[in-house]
Amino acid sequence: MDLHGKLLQQLLLGVLILAAIAASIPNSICERMCGKVEIPYPFGTSEGCYLDKPFLITCNHTFSPPKPFLDVDLPVVDISVPNGELRVSNRVAHICKRGLHSEQNTDALLNLSSFRISRTRNKITAVGCDVYTSINVSDQGQKGFTTGCLSLCDQNLNVVNESCSGIGCCQTSIPKGTTRYILHVRSLYNDTLPGGKHQCGYGFIVDEQAYKFSSLDFANLKNRKTVPLVLDWAIGNKTCKDAQKNKGSYACKATHSYCYDSTNSPGYRCNCSKGYRGNPYLPDGQDDSCQGK
Repeated sequence: MDLHGKLLQQLLLGVLILAAIAASIPNSICERMCGKVEIPYPFGTSEGCYLDKPFLITCNHTFSPPKPFLDVDLPVVDISVPNGELRVSNRVAHICKRGLHSEQNTDALLNLSSFRISRTRNKITAVGCDVYTSINVSDQGQKGFTTGCLSLCDQNLNVVNESCSGIGCCQTSIPKGTTRYILHVRSLYNDTLPGGKHQCGYGFIVDEQAYKFSSLDFANLKNRKTVPLVLDWAIGNKTCKDAQKNKGSYACKATHSYCYDSTNSPGYRCNCSKGYRGNPYLPDGQDDSCQGK
């Protein structure tokens, strides 16, 4: 190849690299609030404002104030860039006995397209007398399996508030890498609950830091539709080491930033270097990028 051809090749390569970098930098006029929830990059609500499709947040303006949603129907409560976490509202399933009839909303389904349910922040939970909660997990590349816990009560209903050890409330851990599940809550007595005033049982997956069991929950949870759930998010499906080989697509844009591998899913995350704070996914010069403390 002659000198002219080599120069042209290098020029085209440079253009492609610049185009890739420009595509991964958000528009400066992006709206970063949806109602009361901040939407930091790499998330965004419109074209050119998010890194790629998994990070698209739908801002529904039919609510007042507007509400953000992940995957269209999962309400977003908070997004943490430093922790790589997304807090959403997750459905509560229940079974209740009313006289001779039973009222049931016994199943809850969650099907995430990209992110994982945090196994360090959340617990599978059952609340009630003689009820159990189980989840059927079926992720891509994994065989289906079931896990859960059983909540019992004695005749005197001796429960301990803020304790989910199996008396009135039980909890168990989330399997690693879970993105989708069907949750069931069932009674030990053919889906009818024992008599007395505590005739409801509940099942849900919840951020354990946000939920403290109380005996009042036997009745109060009946009026609660959702509980907080924490999701882990990460960039792509490459390791940190492999991602750094392509500077155009490498998501840690701030000079004073570094990457680390996700422990709950494929992909990596970014953080500001020690002594700096801000958003490591934004390049230097943008107001929220990593800056010295």
